[in-house]
Amino acid sequence: MSARDHHRSRERGLRRLGVAGTPRIPVFHVFVEGSVTEPEYVERLREVSDVAGGITIKVHHPGNSPRPIVNAAVAARDASADGDIHQFWAVFDVEAPDPHGDLSDAMSLARHHDLPTAVSNPCVELWLLLHTGDQDGYLDSTTAESRRRAMDGSKDKHLTERTPVSSESVSRACARSRRLRQRHKDNGTVFPDDNPSSGMDLLISAMREVSATRRASRR
Repeated sequence: MSARDHHRSRERGLRRLGVAGTPRIPVFHVFVEGSVTEPEYVERLREVSDVAGGITIKVHHPGNSPRPIVNAAVAARDASADGDIHQFWAVFDVEAPDPHGDLSDAMSLARHHDLPTAVSNPCVELWLLLHTGDQDGYLDSTTAESRRRAMDGSKDKHLTERTPVSSESVSRACARSRRLRQRHKDNGTVFPDDNPSSGMDLLISAMREVSATRRASRR
């Protein structure tokens, strides 16, 4: 290895170290549309060790529609000095039967900036429902919210003690979400007509991958 290559390798290693050589903890910055359900769900995720063990999750609520969420996530990522280990995600809904007016612009902006998104169609309540069972047919937002309340007894947007957020239920939701994605692909159904669907499993998988790497490095 040349002296220059050695220097570059050392710089890459030092970027992953904090003060006194302490490894920095990866942070997932999750920019969400909802001010209640999504933050409470993430709070519960922090208790699921194989999802959040060894990482930090920070929730940001910059707006109630997709475009400001994507804008904020892109701006935060561009301003971050820790982009080598931090991840920035935009989490929002499509809504049905009337999608967000800025949905198309937000998705185009996210693709342009290579920003990962976790989009639920019609809404995040579908993702919660996938923790307990399959949801194969079209859902409007109102129906999804009603079924979610019947599932966990919620009277509003808040999670309850009956809302199942565990390693097992999250894994089942991820598997059901992947099956829905494959079904839409097989049927030639493309966004935003892929109702029901959720990309939350992509965020969960990214968290689990980093968490597993962190746990392995401690052994």
